[in-house]
Parts: sequence; structure tokens; C-alpha cells
Amino acid sequence: MAGILFEQIENDRVDPAGIISRFTSDEEQNEVGSLFNTKLQDINTPDERSRAIKDLLVKVKTYSFERQAREGEASDIERMTQALENKKKLQQIKSLKIILS
Repeated sequence: MAGILFEQIENDRVDPAGIISRFTSDEEQNEVGSLFNTKLQDINTPDERSRAIKDLLVKVKTYSFERQAREGEASDIERMTQALENKKKLQQIKSLKIILS
């Protein structure tokens, strides 16, 4: 899901409904839909839009990492290693500077 979202952001066209529809179960669609449930009424400036996109990316990646941890069949050591790598990735996303024109 994160890959799809990144691609859409690069193309300046984010389609939450299209992303949600890629999931087959109602439960998955509800979970993904909740990630996009952001109040956009108060977002007026480019800085606010950049912050909202960054927040959305963090939510999506966090959901993705949690899903991988639930569904994975890795050993405890592998899960711990993956969790540390994922934490680093989240920190990188949080430190991104997103510039919208």
C-alpha cells in the first residue's frame, strides 16, 4: 500500500478510494480507510499540506510494518531486527522535507 501511495504522490494524484478498493476484505478496507481519515478542511497552506502528507505517510508505513509483524513467520530475532529497521525507516520519513508548489 505504501508503494502505491508514494507513486500517486509523485504523480500529484492521490486516490484513497482506489487504494482502499485493492483490499478484498471489509476489515482490511476499514483499516486502510481509517488511515486516510484526515480532516482536510483546515489545510490551506503548502506547509500544512506537506505536514498532512508526511503524517499520512507515517500512518501508512506504521500500518504496513504492523501488518508485516502480524502476518510474518520470522523468528523472534528476525522480528526484532526488522522492527529496528522499520523504526529507522519511520524516523527517515519523519525527517523528510516535503515541498509542495
